[in-house]
Amino acid sequence: MTVRDYAFQDRLVMSTGLAVNGTLESILLANIPGAEKVEKAQLSDDKQGTDAFVYRRDVKPVTVDVKVRERDPILAYGNDDLALEVWSVVEQGKCGWTLDARKQTDFILWVFKDTGRWTLVPFPLLCAVFNEHKEEWVGQYKVATQSSDGGKWHSQCVFVPRREIWAAIYRRFGGVAKG
Repeated sequence: MTVRDYAFQDRLVMSTGLAVNGTLESILLANIPGAEKVEKAQLSDDKQGTDAFVYRRDVKPVTVDVKVRERDPILAYGNDDLALEVWSVVEQGKCGWTLDARKQTDFILWVFKDTGRWTLVPFPLLCAVFNEHKEEWVGQYKVATQSSDGGKWHSQCVFVPRREIWAAIYRRFGGVAKG
């Protein structure tokens, strides 16, 4: 697969642009219990893994990291997958956001711009199953590397079928009785 180059600022504008047209807000208000208001996070919050705060009455806000894909993979490739970042900065050995348990995020929201389809996943559960299955999934599914800011650094993602991610979450957190 060819390496694509993206500027950080372009990616930031694309993810925050959803908040402007109401897509992000409508998804989160309809799907986070008790949600009353959605607010775009500051750049300093974004660096900690938060693109939006979802405010609820009398409880702390829910933090959401938004991942936007221009093309819905079902239409583009016939695959229903989610991009999970293995390496954030390959050159420095910096683990991707999906593997980073220190990330201050409650949910990841993927939105596919061309269809409006979306997926909302609890981050701690996703992080746990990706740490558990990373080697298997990297060996089994499509992996892509992209450069950023004119090739100054590279990140790497694996495209895992959405059903596989949910199945792994169910197996890990389904509460199997020990007997």
